[in-house]
Amino acid sequence: MFARLAAVLILSAPAWAQTPCPPTPQYSPCDMVFDAPDTTNVDIRAEFRSPRNETALVRAFEDGPRRWVVRFTPAEAGTYAWRLTSRLPAFNGKEGQFTATASATKKTGWLRAANLHHFADVEGNTLTPHLWMGALVPNFASMDAPQWKQLAQSRARQHFNHLGVTLVEESSAATFQSPEFFRAAEEKIRAANEAGVIVDLTFFAGDNLINRLLPTHPDREKWFTWALSRLAAYDVTWQGIENWESTENGREILKEIGDYLANLDPYKHTRSTRAALTSGPVTDDGWLRY
Repeated sequence: MFARLAAVLILSAPAWAQTPCPPTPQYSPCDMVFDAPDTTNVDIRAEFRSPRNETALVRAFEDGPRRWVVRFTPAEAGTYAWRLTSRLPAFNGKEGQFTATASATKKTGWLRAANLHHFADVEGNTLTPHLWMGALVPNFASMDAPQWKQLAQSRARQHFNHLGVTLVEESSAATFQSPEFFRAAEEKIRAANEAGVIVDLTFFAGDNLINRLLPTHPDREKWFTWALSRLAAYDVTWQGIENWESTENGREILKEIGDYLANLDPYKHTRSTRAALTSGPVTDDGWLRY
């Protein structure tokens, strides 16, 4: 079922172009880009099957007029097969393959909580101990890309392997729903990952910011579906809300965010929340990983 080449899609729908993934190193994101004139009835999803027959379902995100992107990161070297589903007949059922090459970095797997006190990079059945060395970086959204890259490389030389940031702050509230906002954030996350640094990503600053910007469940569902479809392919940990205790109904909102992560993050990145005191009270809600 997965055996056709990516070129089939281009030949069958030349007016609605699609750019397949080139050979891609392990743990590096690849973007499959679609030109879809109908922006109201797209809903493109791609199921990827790894060389070890593990599957991952990834949703496309809208990245501007007519432009939709499926972003996927392979964790194994070898041939991946993919199959699309969409409301658009030109894309629905299309299949193809791409090659994942061996990682050129020292990345040894996705980070997992090995138990309550330790972490490991996990690839297949191999666990490599991970000593978490982190630093918080303020003003992530306003920092320019060269400054961030220099900071990430400097911290990596100092043997830091985590940088904690807040994605949406008061200063970025006017643009946090724009593709340009996310493209800038993604450039920085990619630069940190290329330096061997994981980004510990808090979605919103405290002081009730998420309730002010996304006051209803449909508002949050729409934004998190879009944000996670864009960001999950990077090497990150999810850190919920900054100082979650200062957010009205913070515990309930964190549980809601945990549901989005469970449904939209095929890589199952490690997740917790940044707290003024402790994340302990939300332990029993089932979404916390450490």
